[in-house]
Amino acid sequence: MMSLFILLCLRLIEQPAMGNEVPPLEDTAGNPASGPVGIVVYSARDGAAAASLVGSQLCGAGLHPQAVADVRGLNFWPASGFVRGTVQSQEARDGARILLDWTGVWGDSLGAPAGGCTVLKTDGEHVTMMTSCSAVLEGHVRVE
Repeated sequence: MMSLFILLCLRLIEQPAMGNEVPPLEDTAGNPASGPVGIVVYSARDGAAAASLVGSQLCGAGLHPQAVADVRGLNFWPASGFVRGTVQSQEARDGARILLDWTGVWGDSLGAPAGGCTVLKTDGEHVTMMTSCSAVLEGHVRVE
């Protein structure tokens, strides 16, 4: 019975989004995100620790990055509730709002690679800089 549930969940994950609209980002309460975004720290689960460190480093430099979590494939019950709870705990630890990209389409549209952690800088319309979080942490790339 459990394998049937897992198979059903995997089939749901494989379904492509219908239409050509890019789904909006939302916060952990399910509210749509709004406002301009300048510096984005875009991270999958395996890059969350680096994203937290980069966010702290950038805030210490007087910048205010927007954290975006790549949670593609996890927008089904019960995983979505677990994801929201985990991200809310991270928000409380970091003192920063984290937006959720449930489909990965937002990150894909900016050219952010899936997995890991990426820092992007935008001018409101185009990506003007993209680098890995490790390059920022190691001092190879300076974000201004």
